[in-house]
Order: sequence, then C-alpha cells, then structure tokens
Amino acid sequence: MWALTAQGLQSLSVAALWVATISGGIAVAAGFLSTITANHAGDLVQSDADRRIAEAEARGREALAHAAEAEAKGKDALAHAADANVEVARANEGLAVANSKIASANERAAALEKKAADAKLATERLREQIAPRRLAPEALADISAALKPFSGKKVFLESYTLDVESALLGGQIMDALQKAGIGVEDMRLTNTPLQSVFTGVRIFGSDSVFVGSMLATFAKEGHLAVSLEPPLSGAGSSMGDGGASADANIFVGTKPIKE
Repeated sequence: MWALTAQGLQSLSVAALWVATISGGIAVAAGFLSTITANHAGDLVQSDADRRIAEAEARGREALAHAAEAEAKGKDALAHAADANVEVARANEGLAVANSKIASANERAAALEKKAADAKLATERLREQIAPRRLAPEALADISAALKPFSGKKVFLESYTLDVESALLGGQIMDALQKAGIGVEDMRLTNTPLQSVFTGVRIFGSDSVFVGSMLATFAKEGHLAVSLEPPLSGAGSSMGDGGASADANIFVGTKPIKE
C-alpha cells in the first residue's frame, strides 16, 4: 500500500474539493441549461399551439360566416320560392278563368254551328222544294234507250196552264220520247184546273204494257214521282181531245211538295 504523507493528504483534499466544486458547477450549469432548454421548448410548443388554435378559430369564424351566408341565401331562396308560388297560383287562377271563357266560347260556337247547320239544312230543303224538276242528259239518254222498243207509239202530253216548271219538264220528256221514235201530241200549258191540282207525272192509257214500261222507266232513270192514276174526270178543261187517239197519256202535274 501507498504511504501518504500529511502534505499529500492535504493536496488530495484540495483536489477533491476542486473536483466537487467543479462538478457542482457543472451540475448547476447543466440544470440551468436544462431549465432554459425546457422553458424554450415549452415556449415553442405553446407558440405552435397558440398558432394552431388561432388558425382553428379563424377557420371556425370563416365557417360560421359561410354558414350565415348560406342561411341568408337559403332564406332569400325561400322568399323567391314563395313569390314564385304566389305567381304560379295567380297564373293558375288566370288559366282557370281563361279555360272557363274558352269553354263558354266553344259552347256558343257549337250552338252557332248547330244553328248554321240547321239553317243550311232548312235552306237545302227549301231549295229542293222550289228547285225545278229537270232530267239530266244521261237520264234522257237512258229513257230513250229503254223505250226504243215502243217506237211508233203515240203519246198525248198535257200540263196545267201557267205552270212553266211542269211545261219545261214535259218538254224534256217529249224530247226523250221522240228520240225513241215515239210520236208526241204536245198539249202542254192547255189544261185549266177546275177542282183539285194534281202533282207528279201521271201516266195512263189503253196500252198497259207501254204505260207500265214508261212508269218504270221514268221512276228508275228519271227519278220522277210517277203514278198510274189519271186525273179525275172534270177536274180540268183541256183544249185537245183528251188523248183518246193516243196509246198512252202523260199528264205532268205540279211538283210534289215533300213533308
């Protein structure tokens, strides 16, 4: 073992004291530095936290502003929608009124059209009543062809005095008969009615076959109202012999009036 002197022990004690002193200073310095570092780190963390909080608050305020703006726009949209609904309701009311007027107008138009149709029908009926009886060229040709087999026969043709319409129809009948080779004694406008006035075309006479053929032909081809019944004896006076020498008599009476 080492032998220590009193002086060596003293020196060692001094050295130990310096080491302790230095170590304590270092510890104090380290603690001071640690405190400073911790405080600075805390400040940095607090600053970052404050910054983040500020940013979050700013974003929150911005979000609230956007929400308020959106709410305002929503309220404005609702107000516009309400106004639009009011306008739509007014438009629907106007449309209903217009439709009602259109329906009334259509009813009046339909009534007027019916009146016009009734008036037209009445006019057509009146025209038919007053229109003179006439044979179309085709009908005249068909009558002549149908009666051609009776060529050489003789007909006594008669009508009332002053009845021009019957006389004109009788003239057409006479032309058709003559083209078929049938002789015609023209006594139109010679019979003066003394009692009843007869209507239609009356065909009668001694030759029943000839008479029957003319009745059928005038009814079918000429669409005339014909009758086999002769005028009543004494119903009128004629200037001729009454057709005694003829094979058949044709008396063209007035135009029949349809009910």
